[in-house]
Amino acid sequence: MDKRTFADLCKIEPQLLSFEPIPHDIDDSEFDKIYESLKNHLYPLVGWEAKNKELRNSESWDIAIKYLVYGYDF
Repeated sequence: MDKRTFADLCKIEPQLLSFEPIPHDIDDSEFDKIYESLKNHLYPLVGWEAKNKELRNSESWDIAIKYLVYGYDF
């Protein structure tokens, strides 16, 4: 599989466009709440529980998390 970006994932699963990266200027407890909510919303879209077989892998999960939590887009 070629190296994908978050934009590539969004082309496959447009629902991902509704997510925004977590801001880093918030306190830890607020970050934790947002992060847990984000993970719960991502489970059916990317990773091993994804509805779309093309996104049902750990690479897709890692790309989404790294973009939305850390701001990395490879």
